[in-house]
Amino acid sequence: QLAELLVLRGRPADARRELDAAARLGAESRALWLLRSHLAAAPGRPLDALEAARRAAAVSPTPVYLAALAARAAAAGEGEEAGRAAAEALRLAPRDPEVRRILAAGGWRP
Repeated sequence: QLAELLVLRGRPADARRELDAAARLGAESRALWLLRSHLAAAPGRPLDALEAARRAAAVSPTPVYLAALAARAAAAGEGEEAGRAAAEALRLAPRDPEVRRILAAGGWRP
């Protein structure tokens, strides 16, 4: 929660440090990994963003987290992984507007 507040206050570097510390302590929160994925994507670190999205989806394989994984995989050039994650997200929630928004924002067209 502190990391989210830091992001909202325009302090992404501080948020990243907080999230890194939580990860080193073994935290397995899906929100932690998704926020790490977003923060890594912003400065153009697609492989770091992809790894964090993988962790988020592993902790909680919900349609939204799978859609985020698909978007990060596509951005990292991992087309097959993106396709699998997108297909699973759409299988689980074929009409969910949030899933479709995340996929579209990530460049994925179902």
